[in-house]
Amino acid sequence: MTQITGTFGGSNYQIITTELNFSEAQTAAEAAGGYLAIITSAEEDEFIYSLLSTANISTIAPDGGGVPYAWIGATDEGLEGRWQWVDGSLFSYTNWGSGSLGSEPDDYEGQDYAAIGLSSWPSGMVGYGEASQWNDVDGSNMLAYVIETPINLSPTDIALDNNLIAENEIGLHISNLTGTDPNGGTLSYSITGGADASMFEIVGSMLHLATGVAADYETKNKLFVELTATDSGGLTYNEEFTIGVIDVEESSDTLSDDILYVSEDGYLTPVDGGVGVDTVHFEFSNDYFHVWHGTQNDFWAGAQGLYSFGDTSTNLLSIERIGLTDKGYALDLDGNAGIAAKAIIATFGADSLGSYMSAALSVVDGGTTLDGLCDLVVDLSLIENVIGSSTNGSFVDHVYENVVGIAPSSADHDTYTALLDNGTYTKSTLLALAANTTLAEDILTANSVDLIGVPGSADGELLAIQYDLGLG
Repeated sequence: MTQITGTFGGSNYQIITTELNFSEAQTAAEAAGGYLAIITSAEEDEFIYSLLSTANISTIAPDGGGVPYAWIGATDEGLEGRWQWVDGSLFSYTNWGSGSLGSEPDDYEGQDYAAIGLSSWPSGMVGYGEASQWNDVDGSNMLAYVIETPINLSPTDIALDNNLIAENEIGLHISNLTGTDPNGGTLSYSITGGADASMFEIVGSMLHLATGVAADYETKNKLFVELTATDSGGLTYNEEFTIGVIDVEESSDTLSDDILYVSEDGYLTPVDGGVGVDTVHFEFSNDYFHVWHGTQNDFWAGAQGLYSFGDTSTNLLSIERIGLTDKGYALDLDGNAGIAAKAIIATFGADSLGSYMSAALSVVDGGTTLDGLCDLVVDLSLIENVIGSSTNGSFVDHVYENVVGIAPSSADHDTYTALLDNGTYTKSTLLALAANTTLAEDILTANSVDLIGVPGSADGELLAIQYDLGLG
């Protein structure tokens, strides 16, 4: 058995001169850790033929014009005329034979498998194809074959979908981890360093604060952790990340802490939150949550249908936040919740409201203004982490599309980029300008939930922003 080897792109190639039918050749290729060659470009095709031309192959396909061939990994056995590679992908490049007598593939007597011709065919003439072109031949032909084996490449990136946490939250979920593997494989993640490594843990592909651990802004407002992505072959990629810690107001004359926890099993007296940002927590999930109007500029909330003897409900007045076991609702859209939501819209887009509201609310409730929140976004490079670029132009495009809904025209792109370039605006002041537009306000309204009506109805009865607890 002769073996000719070579490397092209991200794969190794072997020319095997042992005579096998198509099925046997594919089985042998898989046993060698690869597959019959998948050809996606003229350059790859030329490279494979250059290897074949040095291998002195003499395996003849009688139904292919009586000339030598070598198997590649393509077939239309599943559906005649629908050629695909052995990995199920369809052709993006072809090099079928053609000549004075016709062209391939011709499905002569039901030919369903592809091979590269090593001489013009039929023998002695270019009637249907020439050396290096492809022909469809019967799968029972005993031919040489080409094995392609992808080279295992190291992972190239780890991305976080959040790098901002509130202080004093024990064991908090921080971020989902997404790694990039050039081979498309599954990655595992580990903590391998960083000054604050002991404060973190990884569960599957999620980064958490470790059990029993909370961040403290006054002690350290930035935490450092090195993460490693490892592929199935043991190759790795390492990157250190900075996790920003939000300063949460811990005592105030004007802001109330969570004022009430409501259990599942009884009616409660009316609750008046008064001034400040007040929260009522219900010890049941969003599936049971039900809200209806009162008669004195108030509303009732409770768990409908939990018990056979009726609903559990509470009369609420001047309440800004409702917390359930799985969701939260922020009702003060013209106050702190509105500030947080508009900053999220400009920074991440409306689709991210549910994920980031929990963290953003804690910042704004701690006394941070819209300008301050935008400063924090820029200081922590949150937009740069999303778009993978730090240029003024990419920043403008990202924020513009989040708020306007379409990419900026060339004129708008140039105008706003110039305002950053010449120092008229900083990134944080331009972000605050975008967040404070009527366009952002309209997006906020469109993404609100009418707690009494249906999601998205925005009829002005009792609007709130819904968000996931602890995911921001």
